[in-house]
Amino acid sequence: MIALHTIPDFLETEIFLSVLLYLLLFSILLNMFITVYEYLGAQAIVGALSGRYSKPAEEDLTFLFIDLRSSTTLAERMGHIQYSLFIENSFQILTDSIYKYNATIYQFVGDEAVLLWPSKNARKTLAPIHFYFDFIEQLQRNGPRFITEFGEVPHFKAAIHSGLVTVTEIRTVKKDIVYHGDVLNTCARIMGQCSSLNKDILISSVVASWLQDTHGFKANLTIELPLRGKVELTAIYELTPVFF
Repeated sequence: MIALHTIPDFLETEIFLSVLLYLLLFSILLNMFITVYEYLGAQAIVGALSGRYSKPAEEDLTFLFIDLRSSTTLAERMGHIQYSLFIENSFQILTDSIYKYNATIYQFVGDEAVLLWPSKNARKTLAPIHFYFDFIEQLQRNGPRFITEFGEVPHFKAAIHSGLVTVTEIRTVKKDIVYHGDVLNTCARIMGQCSSLNKDILISSVVASWLQDTHGFKANLTIELPLRGKVELTAIYELTPVFF
C-alpha cells in the first residue's frame, strides 16, 4: 500500500503527469469519436475510414422520411424560440428510438429527419416500421409534458421506401457521406402524399411486400399515382398495426 504521506509527492512525479495527460487525450479522442458516431453512424464511419465511399458505390438501403405535421402553423403560433424547443424535445425522443432500432441518421433538415437501414436488416426485422410506431408511442406517453410546456403534442407523418442508391463521399469544406437515387426522391414524394391523403404513414410496394408473412402490421393499397418524374404509376400503401 502507498503511505498517505507519499501521495503528494507521487502527484508531482513524471509518471503521474504522463498518465494524467494520456487519460486527458484519450477522453478528448473518445468524445470526438462518439460525436462523429452519433452524427454519421457506424456504417458511414466504417465506409469513410476504409475508403469504401471514395468512389461512388451502390448499396441496397431502406429510408424513412419523418416530418412534423402542421409545422408552419405551429411555428407561427409558438414563435421561433419556443418552436425550436418543441422540435428539440421531439427529436430527443426520436433519438431513443434511433438507438433502440439501430437506425443511421442521414440528415436533419428543420423539422424533418431522414433515417436509413441496410435493406437486408430492415426486411428481416422490420426495424423502420417498429421504429416509427415506437416513436409515436413515446410521443403520446410524453403528451402531458408537451401540453404543459408547449400547449401541443407533436404529430409526425412518415414514409418508407427501399432500393438501390448510390453512396459517395463529398470532400468540400467538410467530408460528408451523401446518397443519390430515385429511392430518395420517391420516398420524399410518398411522404408528400401523407397530407393530401390525411394518413400518418405511407409505404411503397417494396416495403408492403415485406408484410406478407407477418401478422403485426397490415398494408392497405391506398392509391396509385403518377408521381412527378416517374412514367409508371406508383402504388402507395397505408401502414397500420394489427391488434389481436
